[in-house]
Amino acid sequence: MHKRTHLAVAVSTFDSGLLATRCSELPAFIMLDEQTRRMRDTLSLSNQKLPPNFADKKTFVVNTNSPLIQSITSHTNPELAKDLLLHLYQLAQLSQKELPSKDLPSFIERSSKVLEQLMKS
Repeated sequence: MHKRTHLAVAVSTFDSGLLATRCSELPAFIMLDEQTRRMRDTLSLSNQKLPPNFADKKTFVVNTNSPLIQSITSHTNPELAKDLLLHLYQLAQLSQKELPSKDLPSFIERSSKVLEQLMKS
């Protein structure tokens, strides 16, 4: 039970879902609301972006079958676990072209920090 606490605390700021998917290689991904995805695809054909006030629903899905997620949930350092999950969230955003450009410097900084912490453990 204690293992899941780190995960729950770490993802509490996101619209998150826990899902045991069949593919263990992918630790997490962002699932877009179908209406949002269609609107984004339609607008991209004319080089437009979604309006800033458009209510888009994104769900951060964590693959509980992934060895990486299992390692994170059992990690003894809750701050590192939180950083790792935020890193995975931003990687998922990046893969969907959803990471705001203003967040890129902190993403790169956190990447280095997480790697350094992992090398120490």
